[in-house]
Amino acid sequence: MHRPRPEPKYSFTIPSVHDDTRLDCRIYHPGSLEEGLQDADRSMSLPSGVEDAGKLGIGVGEAELGEHASTRNTKWRRRGIVVAHPYAPLGGSYDDRVVGIVVEEFVRMGWIVGTFCFRGAHESQGRTSWTGRPEVRDYISFTGCFMLYLSFLHPCPSSSLLYSPSPLQAPSSSTSNDSTIILSGYSHGSLILQHLPHVPSILQHFVSPVQGSAASEIVLRAKRLAEQTNTEWKALTLARAKEREEEQERGREAIAKTHAHDRNRLCVTMGGEETAPEVRRSSREIRRSIEGRRSLELGSRLRGLSFGRKGLHDARKGIEVEGGEEDDGAGPDPSETQQSASSSKNTTSIPTPSHIYYLLISPLTPPLSYFLAPGLHSLPFWPRRDNGKSHRAESLMQHDSLVLFGDQDVFSSAKRIRAWVERLREGGGKVEAVEVNGAGHFWVGEQVEAALRGEIRRWGSAV
Repeated sequence: MHRPRPEPKYSFTIPSVHDDTRLDCRIYHPGSLEEGLQDADRSMSLPSGVEDAGKLGIGVGEAELGEHASTRNTKWRRRGIVVAHPYAPLGGSYDDRVVGIVVEEFVRMGWIVGTFCFRGAHESQGRTSWTGRPEVRDYISFTGCFMLYLSFLHPCPSSSLLYSPSPLQAPSSSTSNDSTIILSGYSHGSLILQHLPHVPSILQHFVSPVQGSAASEIVLRAKRLAEQTNTEWKALTLARAKEREEEQERGREAIAKTHAHDRNRLCVTMGGEETAPEVRRSSREIRRSIEGRRSLELGSRLRGLSFGRKGLHDARKGIEVEGGEEDDGAGPDPSETQQSASSSKNTTSIPTPSHIYYLLISPLTPPLSYFLAPGLHSLPFWPRRDNGKSHRAESLMQHDSLVLFGDQDVFSSAKRIRAWVERLREGGGKVEAVEVNGAGHFWVGEQVEAALRGEIRRWGSAV
């Protein structure tokens, strides 16, 4: 008998950096997180003069944590996993059963879990593309938001900082960032996952976004969610400190009921946008503005042809900038990241996680994968002579990965998956593959589901 499925801590929307399409998102918190805070804060006492836990500032810099931080931070590890769902036109969404299994198991292991709906899925705007490239940027959009959220969380502020507000900030890239991130996908979600750029390239979208752009809106949404969480944690810490002062009078039973109430708070739903309407700009609008300036610069260089070889060199340079390398749809859009010197204050420090892993469940193979996303060419499952070293397999080769699949899958060829994994290993990839006997694409059946859950727990507890 399975436990009830966990409820999301936050349900919210973000715009896609591809074209501002609104995407539905969820973030789940493990119950062990607040329980760990409860255990860690038992040594703290409420300073005299502090009575109202609601009058608190938001956000505490990780570098500012006091003497209690080193002991209490051992109670909570900064760990998060992103889970992508199956093909939307066939009913795939973040409510998918297999996605739910991944969410349940990782939440119970103490992970913060993020799920989202690709365009056209559930209540997300738009519709599924025929190329797959917009979905790649949808995944980038949520991953950036989720990783920013994790970096802004500060669950264990020192007692001296609980009573005075300080600005919200992420750990600087120069400081230690002992965090772990897993990027995962099931079925079509794993197909999109295979074509993501490296994590540092994903984060680059959000370092210096243009004010009012989709990337800027995502940064603001992540900050607001983290502020909400940090405020609750600070209030919870103060409330529990106050309860300990009254422990002898109230009794332990009443305190236990209060803690149970804290752990069962309702989901927070957040829609709309963080940016004022007069400032918010669509990705297309910003892109047209940038391209217009480039066209003017190119025209000036072409007119300089009549003034000698320097003009010819400048004109060629302009043409190279205008064309550039072939856009694969995954790299940062200059229209999203270009900043003037006067707007450098919008720069966000985003440390790269120290541990990165990939989890693929029932990855699709040709010919189905080609028909669902023909724009994602050079699919890694097609026979190759480069030992799997396509530019889209580099992320899987550089980080530990787990591939879970069944031998009865009608949508994915177990033979192709085995051959692909072997090519990755020959190329130096650290890929573990687990083939479950009797498992189909949907992992139906008590024994099959138990095997899936068991492998997730085994691997997740080891990373």
